[in-house]
Amino acid sequence: MSNFRKFLEFVRPFKRRLLICVAMTVGLTALALTPPFLVKTLVDDIMTAGGWGYLPLVAGLFITVHLLRAVITGFNRYAVQLIGMKLIFDVRKSLYEHLQSLSMRFYGDMSTGAVIQRVMDDVNTVRSAVTHHTISLATAAAACVFALSMCFFINWRMALLVTLILPLFVVNYKFFVRRIRNANIAYREKMDGVCGVLQERLSSPAMVKSFSREKDETRRFVADTLETYDIAQGSALFSASFSSGSGLLSGLTGSIVYCLGCYMVIQGKMTYGSVMMFSYYTWSLFNPVVRFSEMFNTIEQMKVSLDRIFELLDVQSEITDAPDAVELEHVEGRVSFEDVSFSYVPEEAVLENINLDIEPGKLVALVGHTGSGKTTIATLLFRFYDVTSGRILIDGTDIRNITRDSLRRNLGIVMQDTILFNVSVAENIRYGSPNATDEEVIEAATVAEIHSYIQSLPDGYGTIVGPGGVKLSAGQSQRLAIARAVLTDPAILVLDEATSSLDTESEQLIQQALKEVMAGRTCFVIAHRLSTIAHADRIIVLDKGRIVEAGRHIDLLRNKGGHYRALCKEQFAGRIVEGGAAADSHESQEEEAVRARVRQTG
Repeated sequence: MSNFRKFLEFVRPFKRRLLICVAMTVGLTALALTPPFLVKTLVDDIMTAGGWGYLPLVAGLFITVHLLRAVITGFNRYAVQLIGMKLIFDVRKSLYEHLQSLSMRFYGDMSTGAVIQRVMDDVNTVRSAVTHHTISLATAAAACVFALSMCFFINWRMALLVTLILPLFVVNYKFFVRRIRNANIAYREKMDGVCGVLQERLSSPAMVKSFSREKDETRRFVADTLETYDIAQGSALFSASFSSGSGLLSGLTGSIVYCLGCYMVIQGKMTYGSVMMFSYYTWSLFNPVVRFSEMFNTIEQMKVSLDRIFELLDVQSEITDAPDAVELEHVEGRVSFEDVSFSYVPEEAVLENINLDIEPGKLVALVGHTGSGKTTIATLLFRFYDVTSGRILIDGTDIRNITRDSLRRNLGIVMQDTILFNVSVAENIRYGSPNATDEEVIEAATVAEIHSYIQSLPDGYGTIVGPGGVKLSAGQSQRLAIARAVLTDPAILVLDEATSSLDTESEQLIQQALKEVMAGRTCFVIAHRLSTIAHADRIIVLDKGRIVEAGRHIDLLRNKGGHYRALCKEQFAGRIVEGGAAADSHESQEEEAVRARVRQTG
């Protein structure tokens, strides 16, 4: 099915109202073509023949026609504007709903700027074409039919000559159509790239400023924008040439009609009024064609935008609910990974043969070097991606057989990269639980050790945090994220470097608070600071996508050739002894924390 036909599916609910508008347009066109009759009467019957008694009647008819046209045109345009706005609302709503259903792989392949460009700019282009040109096109089509019919009625020989010129307009159209369309496609694609870079840079002003890259970024933006200008210039040249060609054909035809009409009057085959009426209908025939040339660029832009819109709507999410998917209820929290392998790109494995069986209520830590696959395990648990092979089970049920909504309702996460929205503190905390009471929000904030700070803000919980939480420090943002996860009361909790942005004092407070939060829940802690996971029931050590060690903190430290002990040596500058304690009297606070926890667990 063509994209235009797909778009007509959105139009279908408005079919009856559009038909009424079309009927009014046809009526308007008929009204617009009555003045030539009146002009002919003025010239032939009143001015030439001296029938002045008809003048008041003709003048009244002129006024009546113009009043009717004004009233009907205003109503018709208003109706079409309303239909167009509601139609585009439906398109944008469908787009946004569809985007929410797409998998993380889609967002990894397409930049946010390119997505925004299609949802906003491309939809606006379609709206403009629908609301501004629908009536114009319908009027032009009706006027052409009426005008050509009247031309044949007045003088079929001259009408035949006019008809023979019409194919030249088609030739002019065919010559420029592909060139203009290709230029519009190139412009839109280039704008995707520009918007993608713009979105990235404007969302990271601190990065740009910290490296003094303001001038470089400005130069890059100007260079990219100039490229779009060059492409747009080419499109404008083609459009202008197309319009000029149509205008030239129209002007030449008008001149021919006047000259031939004069000859017909001299020969006595036409009256002055008939020539004027024929000229008017010729103008009514070619004027829509010229106006079409002016609308042509917008129409081509609309076609390109429709293609880009339906390119998004046609993307199929790889993460969907199975037909027999069940709701996840009364979760105990047993999580199993059975021979799980995964790759973002074929032939490039990120995880290989992962086997885990985590009992309900246990705390499991995932450690390893950057790129070892720790965070990928969490993304697979949430079904942001599906496993390449193997399966993941919660309470014995494959998560691919669980509805996505119920799965994620029972999971909580604090991400490594804290994400906050430009709304109030309370709204950010309440994001995962929109119906939570103020008391529950405060309780979650208290657990996350952020309540006291929130109270010190000018508007307390009503304080707007700014885009991305820019008004908060990294540690404060992370504690808000922890409060948000706590408020959802998940059966399974994932902490992805949840305390990485906190100072030592705040980290210790959070760790103490999280002990209460994690009690009775199955918890995955992805950690870089090994001092934070010494109390874990089980530590899983990953290396290059494989599990290379598993056990308790003290047991892993005693394995002199083990990966975990090597990680500890790297983190604590080699000061690890067999008992697991740091062997330097001047060890850091983190090393002291490790030693204390080793004593507790040992």
